[in-house]
Amino acid sequence: MTGLLNRNTVLVSLEHELSRAARGGANVAVLLLDLDHFKLINDSYGHHAGDTAIAFAATCMVHCVRAQDYVGRYGGEEFLIVISDCDDALAMEIAERIRARMQNEAVSFDGHKLLITATIGVAISDPTENSEALLRRADAALYAGKQHGRNLVVSASESLPSNSLKVV
Repeated sequence: MTGLLNRNTVLVSLEHELSRAARGGANVAVLLLDLDHFKLINDSYGHHAGDTAIAFAATCMVHCVRAQDYVGRYGGEEFLIVISDCDDALAMEIAERIRARMQNEAVSFDGHKLLITATIGVAISDPTENSEALLRRADAALYAGKQHGRNLVVSASESLPSNSLKVV
């Protein structure tokens, strides 16, 4: 439906990029993106509208990342983006580009204009952590964005303790 990588493939890609980064001293960013109020779309307009929203989100993400980045469906209405050779500034820029593009383009469905927004948690790899820890930090940032009103990009800044977050 989306043409994106499946969960297993994007997770294998993350492992590959983390290994490559460890050898070369680079960083990897992960972006966890969740569509805001997705259940409301399904409940109001049906599952076909939900599928349309997911396909729209996939298109936005693919158009906003670099060719070497990985975009995959993580589960339901949640997506994982793996960005290699990336610092916090670039990761936040890409995440904000995705968030803004989604917010600024309405989706037409069965005579209705659906406004789709997303909350994105961003984490940059630390050489001492594995993929699970990196994903937990991105997930914590995503959850903080949901708690602070949605339609936000939130960074799990490595300059702060892992349980501290910076909302942008």
